[in-house]
Amino acid sequence: MWLEKGIITAVVILLVVIVRVGVHKLFKRRGYTQLTGYKLLINVIVGILFLFSILYLLSIWEILQPLFEFITAAGIIMVIFLFCIKETWLSNAFAGLLLIEDKYIHVGAKVEIRGIKGRIVDITITQTKIETKDGLLLVPNIILKTDAILIRN
Repeated sequence: MWLEKGIITAVVILLVVIVRVGVHKLFKRRGYTQLTGYKLLINVIVGILFLFSILYLLSIWEILQPLFEFITAAGIIMVIFLFCIKETWLSNAFAGLLLIEDKYIHVGAKVEIRGIKGRIVDITITQTKIETKDGLLLVPNIILKTDAILIRN
């Protein structure tokens, strides 16, 4: 049984290599090497063949079913985890991405948030540091995005 699977694996790998070389030679012979992106096309063709070959070999070695079960379980766990952190981390991360692109709120801008005035000294993906007269204030980006008032000089 192991010998048979090993021979099939060797044959599949050899076929992938032969097809890779054959496709490259076919492109050279037809004169397609002058076209822009011909290497990318070859890599896509061979990549698709390689992917199907890997799936076939995993099926032969009876690894495909446990692998799909593991990926499914990991995916379900990740979805549950993402729902748990959605309100805190994800909303702040999306607000941080929006703040990075905001032309008015930037490092050095003077802002007022819920009655506290200060100057932005750092913007990270989840929080913003604002220097106030009382010290450094860490503000979640979602609050900065929704409640900040820009102070013009």
